Amino acid sequence: MTFVDVAILNPLWLALAIYGFTLLSTSWLMQEGVAKIPMRYVTLLVPATVAVLALAHLHDDMRGLHANALCLPLWFLTAMGILSTGFVAGFFFQQSRFEKKLICWSTPVPLSMQQTVECLASSFGLTKVPEIYTLQVDHPIALTIGITRPRIYISQWFHSHLDEVELEQVLAHELAHVSRSDNLIALVSTAFLGATAFLPSSWSAFRYLLRERELATDELAIAITGKPIALARGLLKVVATPSSPPPIAAAGLLEAAMVEERVENLVRLHKNGSKPIKLFGEKTYLLGLTVLTPLLLAWLVLELPHLLNLP
Repeated sequence: MTFVDVAILNPLWLALAIYGFTLLSTSWLMQEGVAKIPMRYVTLLVPATVAVLALAHLHDDMRGLHANALCLPLWFLTAMGILSTGFVAGFFFQQSRFEKKLICWSTPVPLSMQQTVECLASSFGLTKVPEIYTLQVDHPIALTIGITRPRIYISQWFHSHLDEVELEQVLAHELAHVSRSDNLIALVSTAFLGATAFLPSSWSAFRYLLRERELATDELAIAITGKPIALARGLLKVVATPSSPPPIAAAGLLEAAMVEERVENLVRLHKNGSKPIKLFGEKTYLLGLTVLTPLLLAWLVLELPHLLNLP
């Protein structure tokens, strides 16, 4: 084996080792109650980063060896980029299309609700109060759309079926999505999902990430309001409604199974007592993972094999 062959294979071996470790750990990470949002996020981030680094490195080495040959790593890398871009474009397209429909149904919220939102927003530490609209539809729709300028939509159904305290908890839940920048997390995670769409583990991690975002948002909301049972009552009224909201690509999942899990979590928190939550801790942690993880993996994939003189 020549020195050039070794230079190509060493980073590939390490990349495959890291990649394989991620896949093997997926079954453990997907267990109930084992991992929270950061670990689901890592399950998307690490495979995508390792694959890109390994393919880019192999492309450079193979181009030096066979300048005129077809470079398969480059084609795979291009395919990952196209898939990632397509998934992100689909995310924006679905939100844009859905919001256009919502605007046709929306009207300004009552003054009392606007005041409630402003009071809650200050409790969440939001410097800018999100725009909020009432949807003139008789379906339980409550969601947050937008990244840099989030907007909250809540249907007239909630005014008709929920009391004042329950409605306040629904608003707190949506404001918690804004405080946690959940749509931004969903966007970045969608990009990683697109890059590794060929991995079943990525789809599982993404699905669990969406689920745990809802649970974490409930926990943040009741940490501010201190009324988990009121939010649970509102959710039970939603799931008891014969009609269901249309599918959406935004924060605010209201599937029956998800609602049941959220209610169970709220009851547990009511019994055990909700603990104070750091509003910006998770965002800072995820930002650090996004910035530092690729740098660490780049060093491992590209430099460590040479330093260890692996055969």
